Amino acid sequence: MSKPSISTSANSDDTADLNLTFADVLRAVDAAIGLPDGSRDNLRNAVRRTASLLGAQGLHTPVNIPALRKRLEKVTAAKLGFQSEGSFASFRSNLNRALRLAGVQVMPGKSHAPLTYQWGILRERAEVAGLWPALSRFAHWCSERGVAPEDVGTDHLRAFGELMRTTCLRSRADKAVPQVAKAWRKAQAEVSGWPQQVLPVPEPRRADSSPPWSAYPPSLEADARNFVSGGTQAGDWLEGDGAPQRRAATQVNYLGALRRAAGELVAAGIPPEQLCSLADLVQPDRVRMVLQRTAERTGRRRGGHVSLLATVLLLAGRDHVRLPPEAVRRLERMQSATLPERTMGDRTLERLMPFEDGAKLDALIGLPRRLAAMAKRHGKVDIQSARLVRCALFLQLLLDTGARQGNIVALDLNAHLLLGPRDHGTIIIPGELVKNGEEVRAPLRPETVRLLRLYLETYRPVHAGATPSRWLFPRPDGSHWPTTAAGQTLIELAARHVGADVNPHLVRALLGMLILAEQPGGTGLVSRDNQDENGPAIRMRIAAVVP
Repeated sequence: MSKPSISTSANSDDTADLNLTFADVLRAVDAAIGLPDGSRDNLRNAVRRTASLLGAQGLHTPVNIPALRKRLEKVTAAKLGFQSEGSFASFRSNLNRALRLAGVQVMPGKSHAPLTYQWGILRERAEVAGLWPALSRFAHWCSERGVAPEDVGTDHLRAFGELMRTTCLRSRADKAVPQVAKAWRKAQAEVSGWPQQVLPVPEPRRADSSPPWSAYPPSLEADARNFVSGGTQAGDWLEGDGAPQRRAATQVNYLGALRRAAGELVAAGIPPEQLCSLADLVQPDRVRMVLQRTAERTGRRRGGHVSLLATVLLLAGRDHVRLPPEAVRRLERMQSATLPERTMGDRTLERLMPFEDGAKLDALIGLPRRLAAMAKRHGKVDIQSARLVRCALFLQLLLDTGARQGNIVALDLNAHLLLGPRDHGTIIIPGELVKNGEEVRAPLRPETVRLLRLYLETYRPVHAGATPSRWLFPRPDGSHWPTTAAGQTLIELAARHVGADVNPHLVRALLGMLILAEQPGGTGLVSRDNQDENGPAIRMRIAAVVP
């Protein structure tokens, strides 16, 4: 039986190669025949709103499906000003329709191609095993192209993945190929009559740089753990020559970096059995090899993984292996070349722009009070009102302390919070728990203390459940509120009630902006986390908004 030819039915290049812009899409909508006026307006609004998401070019932005998909993955209904998920879904549907009117191939949310008889039989069996959702889109794609189950091969899967990448606006389209391959392999073991030809599961992009420690001599992992924990190089802390104890999260990050460095060397052709200790990783020529490969793989020469690897390998070579001075100087030069430029990212700058409007900034500063008032108007203490007050306190503490969100969600009632008489309170976070190693000591505003007491007495028990917990922001399972969940809650509520894209990192940038506005040239203050110095400038602005 001859196999059908393989085609993605899409240009193999990204959609941007069609030279279409969103202005072209808008013109196609205007020229469409037979559209009711209301539908045309909805399509136009969807195009304009989408173009505004993609940067300063606006309607002149080229239409690029992969880039658009990644941008849409990061927005929510609230961030776009929609009051419901249904409105958000309608927006996406209108966008898809507008793009199709302009000749852009956009994969529909659900395939309308019927399954062939052979695929239909397999569907019934795969549904029982719970595997069909992962295979459905691929099976419909094969049916539409006349590819029988027994004829499926790697080329078909690759073509399907390319079609998903270039035409699908749904999230995780880039994961389509490994998802199908994994489900296919599982179906071979669990579904009677499933074709037995192998569809290899693609390796993750970074898999070659992250093999397990078991791939190396045990002495390498032992040496790495000895280094990250401090080992015997701690020195005499009473004489001031001991290295500070690394916090647990830092130890995990350093250990992972060393494992990735070893993996890069193996991928470059060095046998894993030759990597017996950190001395085998930190020789300058090998460090250069690691950094070059990492930069090529990630597309970054500064910051990110390449900077972390350069820093960890320098520390290991200098402080643990005790390399000769000239070798250390080479590592220092390489590490310096990978350090990120100390400039604010474009996305942060873009998010800051709306706050040049003082009213928008005042709305953000006043958001905690607004959320607390909404909880009170709700009329009862339940999970809905408790979530509002929890987010209000989270934002209030970000504003008062300038601390990172990870430190705020992990505040320990017994260790980090001091509540005095009346409306006095202080947050103290030890340096070993802070990213830059400096202690955060921040007096709280009276309004913050009042909100904190309200939360502790009335709303915190809703989140804690029956489980005793030391966390300020507990969960019923005994853990604290996850960083990602806290950040997403703030993003949603700020979008809805402030009309701006606000995340915890942006709050820190805003504090820096306030400091510089009140104390021009105070960049040294902005770079510190210590609110003892930053506090006055920030409080001057906040006091003008919140009495």
